[in-house]
Amino acid sequence: MLQNVDSLYFRAAGEFAHTVDAVLVNANTAAVFNATPVEKWQSYRLAIERWREESQRHPDVTPLIYDLIDALLDLLRIDRYEDDEEAQRYFVDCYPEVAYYNSVEDARVFLARSTLPLSKRNQYLVELMETGSTYIPNLNLLAVHRLRMAAAARNVGRFVHHACRRFEAMDAAQQSGDDSLYGRALAEAMEQFCARLLYPSQPVVDDAHLISFYEDEESMRVHLAPAEHARVLDCALQHRDFELHARSYAVEPQRLREIAAWPGAMQDALATYLGQMLAGDLYRAYIEGELTRSEARAMMFRPLSKEARNLYFALARRVRRRPARSAA
Repeated sequence: MLQNVDSLYFRAAGEFAHTVDAVLVNANTAAVFNATPVEKWQSYRLAIERWREESQRHPDVTPLIYDLIDALLDLLRIDRYEDDEEAQRYFVDCYPEVAYYNSVEDARVFLARSTLPLSKRNQYLVELMETGSTYIPNLNLLAVHRLRMAAAARNVGRFVHHACRRFEAMDAAQQSGDDSLYGRALAEAMEQFCARLLYPSQPVVDDAHLISFYEDEESMRVHLAPAEHARVLDCALQHRDFELHARSYAVEPQRLREIAAWPGAMQDALATYLGQMLAGDLYRAYIEGELTRSEARAMMFRPLSKEARNLYFALARRVRRRPARSAA
């Protein structure tokens, strides 16, 4: 039995359909993977660092986060040292502060001193508890409580996308209801797409997975009543059909026209689902050569503060595969 052999991991990581947790090497040998090479190397580094230091200092995860940022910028061919004439600074000068918190309570005390609204502070604390890290755009801070590569990659993608848009804040008050929703969906899509570039084993959400979400447990996770969550899922599935077959509809479906009147939590859940599914489409198109690296790079710099609805539908039609074509 072999465990976490790097050469075998890199060969198995190319599987697109699902995460590979184990492989059969030969009739007498199997290999299992419970950590990526990066996680293993960083665990070694942190362990050695702890052994060398007598004082109880916080683990230094900044090198890992910055390595992930550098890797994503290299993948997208974004020059971290290119002059920004408007901002008069290099991209590398905008790298986030990385703060490690031994407890969520320490993070809560820190955020309590900030000017963030209480709802936002609670949102970041919940994410920190559930995933181990969170990126806070208003502070350009990446907070870490536990190192988990999936969450770290997602937050690095969130930072890079935010920085590429010159730290643009999507002000809902200055956007139409549609643009606000689709701006959030596009931001989610780009962040998840970047996360999968860095960590291909990210969980995938597609139409089939969405159907499996008609469960009370999932509605609790998104903090919605089961009936509200079912409405969100119904809308998301019809939205996916409308994206590809708009011409078959005489008018926009009533269910989609009612979104603007939904409570904020339902709109947030819908934007998240649409963004996650579009991210899967983007990644598939990128891996299969249908989306070029230069196109992916250009998407990172597109502002989302206006015309977000048109941009969303154009992008969905660009990268999504029609069922008839897939069957062929």
